[in-house]
This record gives sequence, structure tokens and C-alpha cells, in this order.
Amino acid sequence: MVWLLLMVITGASWMLGANHSILFTEPAKEAAVLLLLAFFKVRLVIRYFMEVRHASILIKLASEAWLIVSCVAIVALSFGVSSS
Repeated sequence: MVWLLLMVITGASWMLGANHSILFTEPAKEAAVLLLLAFFKVRLVIRYFMEVRHASILIKLASEAWLIVSCVAIVALSFGVSSS
């Protein structure tokens, strides 16, 4: 089931990337959606194909924290968020 979900998300990402302005008129919002889809796919791979779902709670929390921090940082950078 997870593999099928990954394939569906990949197809949706491809369709969104190939057909600009299908969801939003601003490219930055579409880029953010693509990044969020990519990070969701990364989460699925970490949990199900790297067997983190059977790991200790510390490893689960560390992987989730890394994923959230990375996602927020990259999405923020893509929107040009500055520290001013």
C-alpha cells in the first residue's frame, strides 16, 4: 500500500510540475506544495522502507524532528524569508 501511495504522490507531483498554475497562480505556492509532497514521500520512505516504524521512540522522534526542521527550513528559504 505504501509503495502505491508513493507512486500516486509521484504522479501528482509530476502533473503539478508539468502543468503550471493548475492549483495556484503564484509559482512559489506551487513550489511549496511540491516540496511538501516530497517531504511526505521522504517520511513514508523513512518510516516504511528504512524500518523506523519498528525502531525505538528516540529514533522515531529524531527522524520526525529532522524531517520537520528540514521541511520548514527549505520551504522558508524557497519563499525568501529573511531574518530582518
